Amino acid sequence: MSPLRWTTKPLRKLAAELTRQGHPISPVSVGKLLRASGFSLQGTAKALEGKRHPDRDAQFCYINEQVKHFQAAGEP
Repeated sequence: MSPLRWTTKPLRKLAAELTRQGHPISPVSVGKLLRASGFSLQGTAKALEGKRHPDRDAQFCYINEQVKHFQAAGEP
């Protein structure tokens, strides 16, 4: 399994799931917490980037291998 985690869920769905699990929170608060944790809230990639980059899969494989390498070394 890839150590990288991606989500396409909007803030309102994240807030609804957290509330369902017993952690009542608003979508605005979810966004604030994510930003405070260093996450960047962005629109869908195709809307921002246009056509798919030909090396997209290779780029993600490279990033995934780098993450595994640093995790194995105990680095963040």
